[in-house]
Amino acid sequence: MIQIQYTSDDPGIAYHTLAILNEEFVKHYKQLRFGETDNVVDYFRKELAQLALKLKSSEDSLTQFYVDKKVINYPEQTKIIAALSRDYDLLYNDAMLQYMSSKKIVDQLEEKIKDQTKLIENNSLFIQKLNNITELSTQVARLKTLYTDSTTKHTINLEERKRQLETAEEDLKSFSDDVSINRYSKEGIATTSFVEQWVEELIKREKSAAELKVMDEVAKGLDVKYAYFAPIGSILSRKEREINFAEQSYLSLLESLNTALLRKKNLEMTSATLKAIDPPTFPLAAIATGRRMIIMATFIGAFFFVIGFFLLLEIFDRTVRDSKRAERLIPARVLGAFPKTNGIRRNFNNSYKQIATNYLANSIVPYLNPKEKPDIVNFISTGKDSGKSFLIEQLTNYWLERGLRVKVLSWRDDISSDTRDYILSSNFSELYEYANEDIVLVEYGPMPESSIPVGLLREASLNLVIVRADKVWTDVDKLVFERLKYQVQNVPLMLYLTIEKSEALTMPS
Repeated sequence: MIQIQYTSDDPGIAYHTLAILNEEFVKHYKQLRFGETDNVVDYFRKELAQLALKLKSSEDSLTQFYVDKKVINYPEQTKIIAALSRDYDLLYNDAMLQYMSSKKIVDQLEEKIKDQTKLIENNSLFIQKLNNITELSTQVARLKTLYTDSTTKHTINLEERKRQLETAEEDLKSFSDDVSINRYSKEGIATTSFVEQWVEELIKREKSAAELKVMDEVAKGLDVKYAYFAPIGSILSRKEREINFAEQSYLSLLESLNTALLRKKNLEMTSATLKAIDPPTFPLAAIATGRRMIIMATFIGAFFFVIGFFLLLEIFDRTVRDSKRAERLIPARVLGAFPKTNGIRRNFNNSYKQIATNYLANSIVPYLNPKEKPDIVNFISTGKDSGKSFLIEQLTNYWLERGLRVKVLSWRDDISSDTRDYILSSNFSELYEYANEDIVLVEYGPMPESSIPVGLLREASLNLVIVRADKVWTDVDKLVFERLKYQVQNVPLMLYLTIEKSEALTMPS
């Protein structure tokens, strides 16, 4: 006995699953129980079908061979041919004996009556009558030998030829009597008797010769029949063996198939039937489970996993990232942040730039002193590619649009940090002659690579340190910034972030 249980959230799925499993178990049980016997039965049936086709093909081939060779009953036909050959041999021997006997008598009589025989043989009418007898004898012999049936037409034809032959013989005898000489002399009487005997033997010889001629034709016909029927016997034997072998194989397989079917039926009758004692019923109520506890545990685990993930990210993240983290990590006050270019919302990039530039310019204005012109704003960075040039360009365009006179000085073109004048300078007037500018924007190189005179830092209205938001704040950066902070003393020193990866800006209040 097998007990099957299945649980599911859907009662219909649980019910139908158990019902399908019951059907499948019964089906597979039958396959395991009767599968081997079924395979044997299928095998025998396939083999029987193939052997049936082969047997039918062999029988059809034998039938077609009988038709093509015109064979009805091969043993009887060969017996008839053998009997005909035996009879013809006897007839041939009789005809040959008659021919040789008549020929010898004719030769002896011709020696005795040379003159009479020469006279008769030289007569054209005699020769014609003799040829007629020969022709009729040939026809009679052919009819007697070749046509052995007893039909009325054949019998009438044979009797007619015999009468013609007898008439021709009597006519030849009468003609020979008429042409013979010395008929009434003593010697003539003996001569006439010899002539009559010579004519009779001559007729017998011609009849025997005609029969021998016909016998030769019959012998040739028998030879043809022998040559025709001789290979047929072996071919028939081979085909009959093939049919017999196929038939025996078919009967053997049929017996095996019946045995397999009987065994299958016996298994079906003796084996127990597999059926469900307690069929599945549609569930009315669900089984109490800890599903709610599992969901709550999963939720709590996911919550703590997320918190732990962000805590680890916060611990191992050394980048500046945003304004609050920058003020805590550096530390210094952040003036603002410039967003990165957004690839997804490209249509809003210009708006982002305008808003950020406007905010930066407004944030710088409180640090300017209109009484002391020009106001100097220093742009400083601790590394390369921080975005100083871009910010200066944006501010310059913004203030020029509003009528301010702005001058930009860059360490790349206008200020050389390697000269003596730059190193010993205490204010910008020693390096650059002002031309009534309102604001001078000065871009310095990276601080680890070049130094800034203290006088230039203290002369400025605002020192702005540009830092990338995705930059890792190292110990070197920290030392450089501390030194810078010490040098500027009371001059404002602020941070400004250029955001590369994060778009979430946190502007200082």
